[in-house]
Amino acid sequence: MKTVIKYMFVVLILGAAGCASNPGSKVSAAELEALNNAISQKSIDITARWARPMPDQALTSIANAGLISPGSSINRIDITGSGSYLRVVQDSVMADLSYFGQRQIGGTYNPRKGGIYFKGLAKDFTVEPTKKGDGYTIQFSVNEGVENYQVTAHVFPSQISNVSVVSSHRGPIWYDGTWEPYNPE
Repeated sequence: MKTVIKYMFVVLILGAAGCASNPGSKVSAAELEALNNAISQKSIDITARWARPMPDQALTSIANAGLISPGSSINRIDITGSGSYLRVVQDSVMADLSYFGQRQIGGTYNPRKGGIYFKGLAKDFTVEPTKKGDGYTIQFSVNEGVENYQVTAHVFPSQISNVSVVSSHRGPIWYDGTWEPYNPE
Protein backbone atom coordinates (compact mmCIF):
# COMPACT_ATOMS: atom_id res chain seq x y z
CA MET A 1 0.00 0.00 0.00
CA LYS A 2 2.84 2.40 0.83
CA THR A 3 4.37 1.71 -2.59
CA VAL A 4 1.13 2.68 -4.32
CA ILE A 5 0.94 5.90 -2.32
CA LYS A 6 4.56 6.72 -3.20
CA TYR A 7 3.87 6.16 -6.92
CA MET A 8 0.72 8.26 -6.75
CA PHE A 9 2.67 11.02 -5.00
CA VAL A 10 5.39 10.92 -7.70
CA VAL A 11 2.77 11.00 -10.48
CA LEU A 12 1.03 13.91 -8.77
CA ILE A 13 4.28 15.88 -8.46
CA LEU A 14 5.23 15.19 -12.09
CA GLY A 15 1.73 16.17 -13.23
CA ALA A 16 1.90 19.42 -11.28
CA ALA A 17 5.34 20.20 -12.68
CA GLY A 18 4.12 19.46 -16.20
CA CYS A 19 1.19 21.84 -15.78
CA ALA A 20 3.35 24.68 -14.52
CA SER A 21 3.16 27.76 -16.66
CA ASN A 22 6.01 28.88 -18.84
CA PRO A 23 8.37 30.94 -16.65
CA GLY A 24 8.49 33.65 -19.30
CA SER A 25 8.70 34.16 -22.98
CA LYS A 26 12.12 34.44 -24.45
CA VAL A 27 12.57 37.80 -26.11
CA SER A 28 15.63 38.28 -28.25
CA ALA A 29 17.85 41.30 -27.76
CA ALA A 30 17.08 42.39 -31.34
CA GLU A 31 13.30 42.34 -30.70
CA LEU A 32 13.69 44.32 -27.50
CA GLU A 33 15.99 46.84 -29.19
CA ALA A 34 13.56 47.27 -32.10
CA LEU A 35 10.73 48.02 -29.68
CA ASN A 36 12.82 50.44 -27.61
CA ASN A 37 13.94 52.28 -30.77
CA ALA A 38 10.40 52.56 -32.10
CA ILE A 39 9.16 53.85 -28.74
CA SER A 40 12.00 56.36 -28.32
CA GLN A 41 11.41 57.70 -31.85
CA LYS A 42 7.61 57.66 -31.42
CA SER A 43 7.34 55.80 -34.69
CA ILE A 44 4.94 52.84 -34.59
CA ASP A 45 2.64 51.37 -37.20
CA ILE A 46 0.03 48.93 -35.85
CA THR A 47 -1.88 46.67 -38.23
CA ALA A 48 -5.16 45.36 -36.82
CA ARG A 49 -5.92 41.70 -37.59
CA TRP A 50 -8.90 41.10 -35.28
CA ALA A 51 -11.67 43.44 -34.13
CA ARG A 52 -13.22 42.68 -30.77
CA PRO A 53 -16.43 44.69 -30.43
CA MET A 54 -18.56 44.70 -27.33
CA PRO A 55 -21.25 42.09 -28.06
CA ASP A 56 -24.79 43.40 -28.01
CA GLN A 57 -28.20 42.40 -29.32
CA ALA A 58 -27.57 43.89 -32.77
CA LEU A 59 -24.36 41.89 -33.28
CA THR A 60 -26.10 38.76 -32.00
CA SER A 61 -28.86 39.29 -34.57
CA ILE A 62 -26.26 39.65 -37.33
CA ALA A 63 -24.53 36.45 -36.22
CA ASN A 64 -27.86 34.58 -36.03
CA ALA A 65 -28.58 35.66 -39.61
CA GLY A 66 -25.30 34.05 -40.69
CA LEU A 67 -23.67 37.33 -41.69
CA ILE A 68 -20.44 36.88 -39.69
CA SER A 69 -17.59 35.52 -41.79
CA PRO A 70 -16.39 31.95 -41.16
CA GLY A 71 -13.83 31.76 -38.37
CA SER A 72 -15.23 34.87 -36.70
CA SER A 73 -17.70 35.34 -33.87
CA ILE A 74 -19.64 38.33 -32.58
CA ASN A 75 -16.85 39.20 -30.16
CA ARG A 76 -13.87 38.43 -32.43
CA ILE A 77 -14.06 39.39 -36.11
CA ASP A 78 -11.26 38.68 -38.58
CA ILE A 79 -10.33 41.94 -40.35
CA THR A 80 -7.09 40.73 -41.91
CA GLY A 81 -6.66 42.40 -45.28
CA SER A 82 -8.99 45.30 -44.48
CA GLY A 83 -6.10 47.76 -44.20
CA SER A 84 -7.04 48.70 -40.62
CA TYR A 85 -4.19 50.53 -38.93
CA LEU A 86 -3.15 52.85 -36.13
CA ARG A 87 -0.03 54.92 -36.71
CA VAL A 88 1.95 57.08 -34.30
CA VAL A 89 4.57 59.41 -35.81
CA GLN A 90 5.99 61.85 -33.27
CA ASP A 91 3.01 63.91 -32.06
CA SER A 92 0.75 62.94 -34.97
CA VAL A 93 -1.63 60.01 -34.84
CA MET A 94 -3.57 58.45 -37.69
CA ALA A 95 -6.06 55.60 -37.78
CA ASP A 96 -8.41 53.91 -40.17
CA LEU A 97 -9.94 51.02 -38.22
CA SER A 98 -12.94 48.89 -39.16
CA TYR A 99 -15.74 49.39 -36.67
CA PHE A 100 -18.39 46.94 -35.50
CA GLY A 101 -20.88 48.09 -32.93
CA GLN A 102 -23.51 50.72 -32.32
CA ARG A 103 -23.40 54.46 -32.56
CA GLN A 104 -24.64 56.07 -29.38
CA ILE A 105 -24.98 59.53 -30.90
CA GLY A 106 -25.99 60.08 -34.51
CA GLY A 107 -23.52 61.43 -36.99
CA THR A 108 -23.19 62.08 -40.67
CA TYR A 109 -23.03 59.09 -42.95
CA ASN A 110 -19.94 58.74 -45.08
CA PRO A 111 -19.47 55.30 -46.70
CA ARG A 112 -15.73 55.88 -47.03
CA LYS A 113 -15.30 56.67 -43.33
CA GLY A 114 -17.76 54.32 -41.63
CA GLY A 115 -15.09 53.03 -39.27
CA ILE A 116 -12.91 54.80 -36.78
CA TYR A 117 -10.96 57.38 -38.70
CA PHE A 118 -8.80 60.15 -37.33
CA LYS A 119 -5.74 62.12 -38.30
CA GLY A 120 -4.31 64.82 -36.08
CA LEU A 121 -2.23 65.79 -33.11
CA ALA A 122 -2.44 63.61 -30.02
CA LYS A 123 -3.51 65.16 -26.74
CA ASP A 124 -2.40 63.85 -23.34
CA PHE A 125 0.12 61.53 -25.02
CA THR A 126 1.89 59.16 -22.61
CA VAL A 127 4.16 56.14 -23.01
CA GLU A 128 4.85 53.90 -20.03
CA PRO A 129 6.25 50.40 -19.54
CA THR A 130 3.53 47.77 -19.05
CA LYS A 131 2.92 46.54 -15.52
CA LYS A 132 4.82 43.33 -16.22
CA GLY A 133 7.63 45.32 -17.81
CA ASP A 134 7.59 43.35 -21.07
CA GLY A 135 6.28 46.09 -23.36
CA TYR A 136 4.87 49.60 -23.46
CA THR A 137 1.48 51.22 -23.05
CA ILE A 138 0.74 54.19 -25.29
CA GLN A 139 -2.22 56.40 -24.39
CA PHE A 140 -3.63 59.51 -26.03
CA SER A 141 -6.81 61.27 -27.02
CA VAL A 142 -7.63 62.83 -30.36
CA ASN A 143 -10.58 64.67 -31.89
CA GLU A 144 -11.94 64.09 -35.37
CA GLY A 145 -14.69 66.60 -36.03
CA VAL A 146 -17.11 66.39 -33.12
CA GLU A 147 -16.06 62.88 -32.11
CA ASN A 148 -13.42 62.32 -29.44
CA TYR A 149 -11.38 59.12 -29.15
CA GLN A 150 -9.49 57.80 -26.12
CA VAL A 151 -6.91 55.31 -27.41
CA THR A 152 -4.76 52.84 -25.46
CA ALA A 153 -2.26 50.65 -27.29
CA HIS A 154 -0.07 47.93 -25.80
CA VAL A 155 2.98 46.91 -27.83
CA PHE A 156 5.27 44.01 -26.99
CA PRO A 157 8.75 42.95 -28.21
CA SER A 158 7.20 39.94 -29.99
CA GLN A 159 5.52 42.49 -32.33
CA ILE A 160 2.09 41.73 -30.89
CA SER A 161 -0.19 44.67 -30.14
CA ASN A 162 -3.57 45.32 -28.55
CA VAL A 163 -5.52 48.54 -29.05
CA SER A 164 -8.63 49.80 -27.30
CA VAL A 165 -10.67 52.71 -28.60
CA VAL A 166 -13.33 54.48 -26.58
CA SER A 167 -15.36 56.99 -28.55
CA SER A 168 -17.64 59.79 -27.45
CA HIS A 169 -20.20 58.64 -30.07
CA ARG A 170 -19.86 54.83 -30.24
CA GLY A 171 -19.48 51.75 -28.11
CA PRO A 172 -15.93 50.70 -27.18
CA ILE A 173 -13.95 48.28 -29.35
CA TRP A 174 -10.65 46.46 -29.07
CA TYR A 175 -8.22 45.31 -31.76
CA ASP A 176 -5.51 42.65 -31.81
CA GLY A 177 -2.71 42.83 -34.32
CA THR A 178 0.96 43.38 -34.95
CA TRP A 179 3.23 46.37 -34.95
CA GLU A 180 6.39 47.44 -36.74
CA PRO A 181 8.46 50.61 -36.79
CA TYR A 182 6.81 53.16 -39.06
CA ASN A 183 8.49 53.42 -42.45
CA PRO A 184 7.25 56.41 -44.49
CA GLU A 185 8.18 54.75 -47.79
